Amino acid sequence: MGDTACWGTFEGNRLTELYTTKLTDTVLRADNYILATGSFLSRGLQSNYQRIFEPVLDVDVDAPAHHNEWVRYGVLEDQPYMSCGVHTIDGLHVTRDGKRVDNVLAVGSVLGGRNAVKTGDATGVALITALAAAHEIIGK
Repeated sequence: MGDTACWGTFEGNRLTELYTTKLTDTVLRADNYILATGSFLSRGLQSNYQRIFEPVLDVDVDAPAHHNEWVRYGVLEDQPYMSCGVHTIDGLHVTRDGKRVDNVLAVGSVLGGRNAVKTGDATGVALITALAAAHEIIGK
């Protein structure tokens, strides 16, 4: 409870190990992994002046290239950063350095393409994408 994933180790196009802040002497290994870290508020996505990034696995993120394109003037305007998220292909598989990661799927608010605050659909998207990821894994 209350542990935080901090980084992972990749071999080729597969995540092989996951490390957390509390399990310092334990390496977590699995056949498949689900990235369900959320968006900016839960720190599933972060930014600096150079880029918007996913901090645990450093997988690819769909985001405007320059930080001056992340926001618009006016607090009630749609803010482009709110539609940013990890890049996925082929049944919710994330990409890293432009290549599919075969055993990591993303679900929920870490996915981009919509403004969940404006649409109010975060819970529904989380549930549906989690079911889709489970079916993708079971189908293997």
